[in-house]
Amino acid sequence: GAVAAGVEQGWVWVATPLAFGSLLADVVGESGPLSIGAWTTLAEQSSEALSQLYGTGRGLVRLTPSDVVVTADGYSLGLGAVALAGIIGEDRSAAPPVTWLAPEQLSGASASLETDVFQLGEVLCFAGTGRLPWGPESTPTATVIGRIAAGESDLGGLTAVQRSVVEPLLAQDPSVRLGP
Repeated sequence: GAVAAGVEQGWVWVATPLAFGSLLADVVGESGPLSIGAWTTLAEQSSEALSQLYGTGRGLVRLTPSDVVVTADGYSLGLGAVALAGIIGEDRSAAPPVTWLAPEQLSGASASLETDVFQLGEVLCFAGTGRLPWGPESTPTATVIGRIAAGESDLGGLTAVQRSVVEPLLAQDPSVRLGP
């Protein structure tokens, strides 16, 4: 997770321990869904990293399994140059693929803390099942977009505890995702 973060002269900076490892997308793609213990660690560390970043008033803009690094010590949310440029508003290419957008983004809203939370829900579903909550990778993009817009997630394959974590993160109403 982030050790420190701030904004100076219009630039966002985030200090994190150097993370060497594999991308979550590759780990799940090669080995299948994470074990319950590994999934719980991912959920806890990702939530903590987002909380620390939110202390700066900024969000990630993009969070997919390709932005999470699996290390020997756990998980690190990647903040590569593309994502960092998006955070400071200089490069919209940091936006996630359309199949990872939050419902409000489908209507043209900008990325926000709430969209990061939604994408964390998608990442956690992927980590626990090997697929997005909107269907397997082979699902047509138009179908995925329709399911996101309608809030028709499929959390089958997650345990009851995992569901209790993921469901609120995928709430259609962005104002309820961050909790009370």
